[in-house]
Amino acid sequence: MKMTRMLCLGLVVGIIFAVGANAQTKDERSVRDVVLKNAEAFEKGDLAMMNSIWLDDEKVTVVEAGNFDYGWRNFRDKHLGPELKAMQNRRFETSDIRAHISGKTAWVTFAYRIKATFAERPIDAEGAGTMVMEKVKGDWRIVHYATSGKRRQQ
Repeated sequence: MKMTRMLCLGLVVGIIFAVGANAQTKDERSVRDVVLKNAEAFEKGDLAMMNSIWLDDEKVTVVEAGNFDYGWRNFRDKHLGPELKAMQNRRFETSDIRAHISGKTAWVTFAYRIKATFAERPIDAEGAGTMVMEKVKGDWRIVHYATSGKRRQQ
């Protein structure tokens, strides 16, 4: 009888750990997908796609080129939108994506490379980025985004 109980307990504990591991893996995949979808939306200049992965809230912060943008709509309408209109032949590649999840918060680090033409000048830059996401109604949304470009060779 004791052996049967121990086997049942072991099976239950195994199932609990398996379910927990799969849930974490699913969240990690979902968070990684947001990073990739953000890069894809940038390349396409697709603000509607970006609306689906950024939190539409004033608490959103973006740190880029030593400056702050506050609020998704402000960033989208006054910074990102005009920037995308001025750029042609956009490529935005991400690599070394590392996601960390704690409850309804995730933070992600990644490497990036951007190529484009801006005001008829070529851009070819690379650097590191960080995203912070919140899980809202079952979906991961970007609430903070920061990038840091590598110094140019002199």
